[in-house]
Amino acid sequence: MIDYSLNIIDTPGFGDTWVIKRDHETIEQIRNLFSNNSGVDVIHTVCFVAQSALARLSDTQCYMFDSILSIFGKDMAENLRVLVTFADRQLPPVLEAITAAGVPCPKDKDGKPAHYRFNNSALFVENPSSVVGFDEMFWNMGRASMKSFFDALSETEPKILNLTKEVLREITQLEETVENLQRIIKEKLEQQDKILQLQEQIKKHEAEIETNTDFEITIKVIRPVQTSIAGTGNFITNCSRCHHTCHYPCSGGNDSDKKGCSVMNSDGNCTKCPGKCIWSDHHNQKYRWEYNEVTEMTTVDWLKERYQQGTEEGPTTEGLVVILQKKYQLAGSRLSRIIQEATAAVNRLGEIALRPNPLSPPDYIDMMIESEKSQRNPGWRQRVKGLEEQKEEDRWLKSDLEEQVEQEAQGEHQAI
Repeated sequence: MIDYSLNIIDTPGFGDTWVIKRDHETIEQIRNLFSNNSGVDVIHTVCFVAQSALARLSDTQCYMFDSILSIFGKDMAENLRVLVTFADRQLPPVLEAITAAGVPCPKDKDGKPAHYRFNNSALFVENPSSVVGFDEMFWNMGRASMKSFFDALSETEPKILNLTKEVLREITQLEETVENLQRIIKEKLEQQDKILQLQEQIKKHEAEIETNTDFEITIKVIRPVQTSIAGTGNFITNCSRCHHTCHYPCSGGNDSDKKGCSVMNSDGNCTKCPGKCIWSDHHNQKYRWEYNEVTEMTTVDWLKERYQQGTEEGPTTEGLVVILQKKYQLAGSRLSRIIQEATAAVNRLGEIALRPNPLSPPDYIDMMIESEKSQRNPGWRQRVKGLEEQKEEDRWLKSDLEEQVEQEAQGEHQAI
């Protein structure tokens, strides 16, 4: 008997490689549980269950450990415990595997990860009233471990989840930033494709274009489309002005509460939608915005009218190409800013999370490059070139930022 109530939070399926896409939903549920006024604000211990005989952790198990550790703050390290199943009287081999994997749990007096051994085979013997031999040993071992565990639990100092909540906020921000990163990269590649398409069309049909204002050309454009989320049970934050999904899944289902959404800054403006719109322009809806590439026929005059308004460029096809080149450069600047945001989030997670292991922005761009190379869709070589150029630009940007930080640090030191 224990003289206190016990709340157990289970995460079924979390870290399973075949449902990785659901992990962010689990993280969102945990974040809601930790953030809700009627939820959990302290945790006494985080338990990992592992089989005794494992001499090394598989990639799947390492991913599971990393996934769980990544959602907690560093102050939770001393509250981690290992529950060893299928154990006997011998030292569980899995302890060496856990040590090799760098799981940051406290150590016992022998320098091994703090653990408790269990073997539930004694619960399934045919005659529970006459447990003998190994079954009796396993039964007694389980009772002793259970007593030790609860004795230790009653003396464990609970951890307030402030740092863990910050970790979860940073994870959410990073996921949204990476989603923006993908959108801006697509936008930049779209501008690049438009420039190449126009230059090719102009070169091929220059005479017809100059003499026929209704001459049609084929271009590829990105169009926003609505994808239903009905039946998912998730809330969403969509910007009605930008036709952009700013936060999904979102914990707030009421439009009147969107000011408290994690993507809103202290002024109530969205940090994710292109227009940085006010929170009241954001709504919970039954769909999310996605962007698809479609092929359309259009006239050069229509393109001129659309892109040359408010510019100093003349009404020529060459002027249109110049405008698109400027838009391409602008997308590159926006991309660099978003990469800085992602890098800042990754660095912050490195400071506060037990196991910060998200993809860095260069890693993400590398994944897109490999995807382009494997799919080999029309124009893939040019897109790969653009991605590699962006990666190189960001490498130099990072170098400049690090140099600037170092100079500022030296200046502060000299001032002192």
